[in-house]
Amino acid sequence: MSIPDEAMGEWFRLAADYEEEAVQEIESGLLSGEIHPNDAKRHLARSVVSLDWDDDAAREAEQTFDQVFKEGGTPDDIEDVELPAGDSISLPALIRDAFDISGSEARRMISQGAVRVDDETVSEQELSRDQLAGRVLRVGKRRFARLGQ
Repeated sequence: MSIPDEAMGEWFRLAADYEEEAVQEIESGLLSGEIHPNDAKRHLARSVVSLDWDDDAAREAEQTFDQVFKEGGTPDDIEDVELPAGDSISLPALIRDAFDISGSEARRMISQGAVRVDDETVSEQELSRDQLAGRVLRVGKRRFARLGQ
């Protein structure tokens, strides 16, 4: 989570509905170094998810986070996107339509090496349907799509 360490107490109070005594314990642990900020943020995330769902859902969300962001894997539940008609596919247009970003941003991400098809970095603007069909498109760290036929 992109939460500044010094704001953790407020997040535990407001988002996780913790009692003041528990929040003060967490804050003092963070200040003394007894609690690592990453551990506190993981604890916060589990607490917030558990409020609306349950502990199992919180554990599953944490495992998915680790799978995608720590291990660089692909989430299990990603959106299916149909390829446009034709043998040659404009990758910037596909990215624009699949992820609702501008074509210029899509081209920039391709040129920066932030676009992958099945974990292979793609630098071309046009790809054949055979190169894309049935594969996973990843744009940056957080955008995934399973490409249809």
